[in-house]
Amino acid sequence: MTKIQQSTLKDVAERAGVSPSTASRVLNDRLKMPISADTKARIRRAAEELDYVPNAAARALVGRTTQTIGLVWFEFTDPSQAALAQEVQARVAARGYHLVVTTGDGSGEPDELVSRLIDERRVDGLLVIASTHFSPQVCRRIRSRGAIVVAAGPPPLAEAQEALTAWVAHDNEGGGWLVGRHLAELGHRRFAFVGARGPAAGIAAVRERGFRRGIDEVRAASGASPDEFAVVVVEGDANDFESGRSCGESLAREHPGVTGVFAVNDRVAVGVLHSLHLAGRSTPVDVSVVGYGNAEFTSVTVPGLTTVDVPRARIAELATEKLFAALAGGTLATRETVLEPRLVVRASTGPAPR
Repeated sequence: MTKIQQSTLKDVAERAGVSPSTASRVLNDRLKMPISADTKARIRRAAEELDYVPNAAARALVGRTTQTIGLVWFEFTDPSQAALAQEVQARVAARGYHLVVTTGDGSGEPDELVSRLIDERRVDGLLVIASTHFSPQVCRRIRSRGAIVVAAGPPPLAEAQEALTAWVAHDNEGGGWLVGRHLAELGHRRFAFVGARGPAAGIAAVRERGFRRGIDEVRAASGASPDEFAVVVVEGDANDFESGRSCGESLAREHPGVTGVFAVNDRVAVGVLHSLHLAGRSTPVDVSVVGYGNAEFTSVTVPGLTTVDVPRARIAELATEKLFAALAGGTLATRETVLEPRLVVRASTGPAPR
């Protein structure tokens, strides 16, 4: 097998009849001294003829930039995070930067990878999805290294906020509030919140709080007494389809009076729908179900799933803007941006049964 030799900067310089340092200044746009237009054209023509590719590592050592952004994405199986990651990737690529993606399962494994990216200066900056998984150790590492890290998605915890350059999130409590009001205004009086108490427990608690607040506001406006409304919590082992299916079985068996269900995310909601169907509970005639995230599959479930839409495109756009503004040395108008969610009403919710 013949080994293909890659052209070097020295090869380009020899063909153009200049020194390697002059060729480097032209090809890397570091023109600190006058160079004639003819010489620059000769160097660029030689580089094109030799199919010369600049060495990114060498350029990083000289210019202290890698033209690479790191994307840390903690839960690979979460479709909501996957959709947000795709939005981020498109915007980073549009700026001519490479993207290094680090994923995990939410167990904390990415901690080491984040630390390595920061310590070895492999990237110019980091975009993090779901920084709620950041450990205190990683937060300390980010602060001590002065790394540029911007979070996108769920609001970061307080200790992570101190370490981050900026973050863009959506209002999880506001999303829960939309669900609570929607179901209560449909006449439901017995509710269930379905979610796991795992790594994402903080997000679940915030959504549940908003859910209860929305219900309470409708109750107060109606003049009903507090004991006319009730909310039960059904906990699973994870925030996925299987957990939702198991919780749906428990719901049908142990809480037959519940008619309004809010699942912490769309995967859990679909699992609940499945189990309620097998238990002979019709949706939305007997029970209404709402998810969170507006994943792509929610429009094709049977029935179509009512859910809270997360403005992923806007989150990705603003997070990317903040990251590149920080890389350019600009002053951020605000470190924190929180966007409002909206409720997408489909066929899985309807009036409470008489």
